[in-house]
Amino acid sequence: MTFLIANLSNLFSEISFMKESMCRTNEGRTGENEAAELQTASQTPASLAGLESLDVERTKEPTGEKKENKATYEQLATDGGRRDAREGRGFNCTSHQLERQESMSTSQVSSDGSSAREKRSAQVPELVMTTSFVNVTEKLRHGDYFGFTTTLKHSVDSQTDAKGVHVTWMLAPFIKYRNLVSYPQGPSPPRVVHKDDSITLKIDQVVWGATMTISFKVQFDPDKSLRPKHYDIVTPVQLLYYDDYTENSDGVVVSKGQLYTQPLGKVTFSIELPGCSEPLGMKSGKINDYQITASTSYEESQPYRARETEDAWCTRADTEEEKKNQYIQVDFLLKTCVTRVGTIRRRSKDHWVSVYFLQYSDDDVTWTDYLENGHVKMFKGPQTVDDTEIIIHHLRHPIEANHIRLHPWESVQLICMRFELFGCDILGSPASCISPLGLESGEITDEALSDSLPAHKSKPQYVRLNMAPPAYPFGWESRFSQVPADYLQIDFGSLRKVTRLSTMGAYGAGWESFYVATYKLAYSRNGLTWEDYRENGQVKIFPLIASSGCKRAENKQESIYAVLAKLAEPFVTRYLRIIPNDKDSRFKVMRAEIYGCFAEELPPYGGVPEYARRSFLLDPVTDRFYACMYTDEKTESSCFSTADGVEWTAVEPSVISVTASNPTLKEIYGLDRRMNFHRSRDSGDTWRQITDGYLNEVQKQDKLINATALPESLVTEVPTVNLTAVANSTGTTWGVSGMEFT
Repeated sequence: MTFLIANLSNLFSEISFMKESMCRTNEGRTGENEAAELQTASQTPASLAGLESLDVERTKEPTGEKKENKATYEQLATDGGRRDAREGRGFNCTSHQLERQESMSTSQVSSDGSSAREKRSAQVPELVMTTSFVNVTEKLRHGDYFGFTTTLKHSVDSQTDAKGVHVTWMLAPFIKYRNLVSYPQGPSPPRVVHKDDSITLKIDQVVWGATMTISFKVQFDPDKSLRPKHYDIVTPVQLLYYDDYTENSDGVVVSKGQLYTQPLGKVTFSIELPGCSEPLGMKSGKINDYQITASTSYEESQPYRARETEDAWCTRADTEEEKKNQYIQVDFLLKTCVTRVGTIRRRSKDHWVSVYFLQYSDDDVTWTDYLENGHVKMFKGPQTVDDTEIIIHHLRHPIEANHIRLHPWESVQLICMRFELFGCDILGSPASCISPLGLESGEITDEALSDSLPAHKSKPQYVRLNMAPPAYPFGWESRFSQVPADYLQIDFGSLRKVTRLSTMGAYGAGWESFYVATYKLAYSRNGLTWEDYRENGQVKIFPLIASSGCKRAENKQESIYAVLAKLAEPFVTRYLRIIPNDKDSRFKVMRAEIYGCFAEELPPYGGVPEYARRSFLLDPVTDRFYACMYTDEKTESSCFSTADGVEWTAVEPSVISVTASNPTLKEIYGLDRRMNFHRSRDSGDTWRQITDGYLNEVQKQDKLINATALPESLVTEVPTVNLTAVANSTGTTWGVSGMEFT
């Protein structure tokens, strides 16, 4: 039937007329018409305007024992005698009429069952809530906006209005509510109540049969509290409502009826916070060959070939037990956060790893399995020949480590794989000690290379990794059956920690390949006393099979590729010798690179451009020569001065570097261990701390003579022009070669 919509002002007239006409109307009204009219009276015109029709005949009988619902009457404004019966069955006519009306109601209940009004009063509401998110993309950045949506509607079993509706969204701490976006038009928009990280949408009522949708906007991590990585975001949502609920104007609950709830809902989605999801460099080459090692590998499928642009890394494993112990490892230059990992099959053949797991380590000694839900996480790779694209998995718990391993667990035909890692460097973390020390790049100069060969034999500079020497033997060659064995010597110029080596053979067009089958190492800090490199107390012989499992070069193809050997017991040295050890090889030719890190003492503070660990300065005012080399012994001097090269005077131990001379003010300047500037006006005998502002003004007004920093790789025997200075008064030329002052 058509739902009656009427203005409240049209329902009432003068009191004398209302007592008669409305009471007569109540006496003759059917239960169905009464329910419709009372529903009309209980709503404001604005709220009813949103409802086109309402089928009252769909009202169902309440389940369970019926309870008699006595009519209640609310007196309204007495002026004019008007009364509103919106909460009762009718109007308060005369006492006689009221008694007759109640009698009639009792009669109707007993003979015909509950009236429509009584049916509605005894019936219960039942809401259905659906929730969703909007404007969420795969990547969200700090401060991005998106939205949540709540839709409420009555179920098919709902029997009356839902009142005092509360929808609580339990937002994550990094998701901030901003404002309502859309909601149904009406006299009472939803109210938003904040409590901790939650918001509650308070809705006066959801009219029986109506549907209501509310959307609100939130902001993702505006405070930038999250680190870049992959996030699974779960937002719980709670719905509760009543069959009767009243609040006063201050929001204080006056009355409430039966409470109804639903099981806790949730909205779930996954996003990537950019900044820690980029490829780490297997495909691009940012991860260098020397950072990739493996348990074993075939000659043509060495670890560095696990890149997407290559064919694949393949293991040398025959038994099932051997297969379960295979791995490929990446050693990061900085501690790294890994957020995703992806694998791909071999390019040339139907070989792939179908299941694998991860391990990680900070020290390359103790390894930890990657877990999810308390168990080792097994990742799936390609499963069929049609799986030719990279298969990427997000890590629920990002790995922060210096080293990571992929362990094949199940494979097809042969253990072969290519892979990529995704994540980001952890800025501020200490660098790993595996960087190239400079043979290949030339940072280690030709002057730093020497050997035991006669001058007309092979040149030591031909030892550089991947270098293509222009003539035979296309690398550095030691002599056949030489006793004692020949060596190639490297002078790093200052202390280095050596952690690994790469060696390769050599070849030329039309020539067979040449290689060193085995070699050993010796090292020294002073160039006089030498020690053999040992592991477990025994002199270590490299490679025939290197620690990475790679076989030595035996043909032209193998001579192209470097064999990486990791040192189980790294050492600190200034001088290093590589000594070919195989006596039977006729052509012992090799190229090499050394890996490690700088190992000299450094001050606890840095960031001052004027500071150098090693430097010299000639003061033109006094012609005193200052030489500095940092020591961390606080009672020892780092700097010394002399006027004649014979008598040297120690500078105050707190001053670790003499940085400049000011001929105008006749001052010299220095730095202490905390990188504070000092000045001296008596050739370094006494010092006084100065401000940066004072030094800045001096630099603007006067021309300073700055100290000369010495390269850490300085090994020249004769001072070069840029490492000399001439005294004004005596004409004496001062120069530096290595750390010898002449």
